[in-house]
Amino acid sequence: MNTIWHLLDTQAEQYPDRVLLRFADQQWRYAEAVALARRSAGVLYELGVRPGDRVGLMIGNAPDYLWAWFGCACLGAVTVPINLH
Repeated sequence: MNTIWHLLDTQAEQYPDRVLLRFADQQWRYAEAVALARRSAGVLYELGVRPGDRVGLMIGNAPDYLWAWFGCACLGAVTVPINLH
């Protein structure tokens, strides 16, 4: 099954040094993104998040949102975006 997590992980294996995201004056490569997402997944798992759980994300338009979203995908959890405004 091709989920967003599997696609990201596959891209990171094939192109670890390719830039995935540019934000302001920073950039993240695929390998870095997967590492940050896995770290996020680990924190979520320690907090009790399991596959199929819903996770509310109240984060602005910033890279942290993406790492949390990918972390949820890594765990098989569903993100529920919450508007900051």
